[in-house]
Amino acid sequence: AYGYEIVQTLIVDIVPDEHVKRAMNEINAAARLRVAANEKAEAEKILQIKRAEGEAESKYLSGL
Repeated sequence: AYGYEIVQTLIVDIVPDEHVKRAMNEINAAARLRVAANEKAEAEKILQIKRAEGEAESKYLSGL
């Protein structure tokens, strides 16, 4: 008959266990490393293509 009934509450700050925080940070770091590796591979690919195009142009011009 007496007391409170909490219908809705706003959670403003969650403090997970230190082990959970560490695991989440490792997951985020792994994702960033994966993206960085993909970007580096794409840059290497572009460099190789440009190098090959330059070499082909050089051979073409030396043939003329």
